[in-house]
This record gives sequence, C-alpha cells and structure tokens, in this order.
Amino acid sequence: MPRSLQRELDVAVAAAEAGGRAALASFGMTLHVDWKSDDSPVSEADRAADAAIRASIDAAFPDDGVLSEESGARPGTSGRRWLIDPVDGTRAFLRGLPHWCTLVALEAGNEIVVSVLAFPSLGRVYRAARGHGAWRGETRLEIASPPALARCSLVLGEIDLIAAKLGSNGFLTLVRAVGSSSSYGAGYGARPSSSTARPMCGACCSRKRGPGTRTSTARRGGRAGAGSRRPRRSTARFWAFSLVRPRRRPRDLAP
Repeated sequence: MPRSLQRELDVAVAAAEAGGRAALASFGMTLHVDWKSDDSPVSEADRAADAAIRASIDAAFPDDGVLSEESGARPGTSGRRWLIDPVDGTRAFLRGLPHWCTLVALEAGNEIVVSVLAFPSLGRVYRAARGHGAWRGETRLEIASPPALARCSLVLGEIDLIAAKLGSNGFLTLVRAVGSSSSYGAGYGARPSSSTARPMCGACCSRKRGPGTRTSTARRGGRAGAGSRRPRRSTARFWAFSLVRPRRRPRDLAP
C-alpha cells in the first residue's frame, strides 16, 4: 500500500478500536438514554466512543475535517473529511446484543479512500483502502462469482432499506428466491461473511445498484449532530461498505 494511505489506514484502525474500547466499557450496563428528533437513541457510550475516535483523528490529522453522527461537523483546511459513526446499532448495544459496530472512514476528492468497520464485542475488524482491497484481520477479502440465488443467503441489516429499494413485492420475491434469509441488524447484517465475500443479497451484490454501494447523506453534503441535519437513519454504515463491497470485481484484487 502506498505510504500516502498507510498512515491514514493505521490511524483509522486505531481510532475505531479506541472508540470500540470506550463503548465496550459500558456494554451490558443500564445506561441513561436520550432520544433524538428522529426517535433514535443515544447514550453515554455513543458519546464516549465518539470522543475517543475524534481524539485519535485530531491528534494525527488536525487539519482534516470531521463529520460525526453524534458530535456534528468540524471544518478542516486539508480538503479531506473523516466520517464517524461511533456506535452503529445503538439499539442492539443497549439491549446487550453484540452486533453493533464502530465506523470510521476518510473522504478525499469526493470519494471514500479509507474505511474501517470494527465489531468490538466480537473482536473483528474490517479495513479497506481505495485501490488496495479489503481485509478482515490478516485475511484478504474477495468478491466471489455470483451463484444462482437459490444458493445465496440473504442477510439484512435494516429490512426497511431493502424493502424501499425493491418494493414490498420485490422484497418478498427475493426472500423466496434465496436459499435462506435472516436479519442481524446494524452493520453486522451487511458485513463480508468470510475470506471470500460471497453474494449475500441480491440488492447488495447483483448487477442492480443496492445498499452495498449507496453513498450517505453526509457524502452529499449533509451535516450531523446537535443543531444540524444528521445523515439518514442507517446510511452511515455504508461509508465503510462502499469499499468492502464493490459493485464489480475490482482490478486491485487481480493476482
């Protein structure tokens, strides 16, 4: 990987892991919960994770901008911007379910160039950099050739996003066409499942453009945090998946 992105990726991994540790310290506890204007919850765990992530990024790249799901936007002077969702899946977190994650991505030149998705309670970290593939730990991820839908597993993060994309009838048709279907919620439902990222959802991996390639409201100029417009519910996790789940087999994965 070019040195120009290696440091950014290292910082993103360290930031995501720091945020994960901060949230994990209160995982399973009864926490005070505030409710945002869109009826989504936020707890002290979200805020602690956000502070830890921002501290890591600010120390390494003070001139970069930051846009966080919880603490809002800080403009920068470098032309780059870090995108943060400190706890994606707060409802799962508050209920003691392990399928929440921490998301950190770097936007430069109006595209995502570095991205990290960490599952602190599961001990898993996914990382990617533009043009250099995606990794889970030391295992490189690749996109498998799509088999027949009957041999696929449909794994969902947010059912309403898929239903909105395909329509109710289209969604039911897809559920009936695949070999199995399930929903874990939050980012866990759309993560790459193995060293070969096998097709898990027609809306994510087929020729149709789906949630695995969506850009967030933040990437279109939306703002987050108190006093400003937050990215739409459930879009933040796709900052990471724009790298982890490309729409076609990327050239950088060639031998």
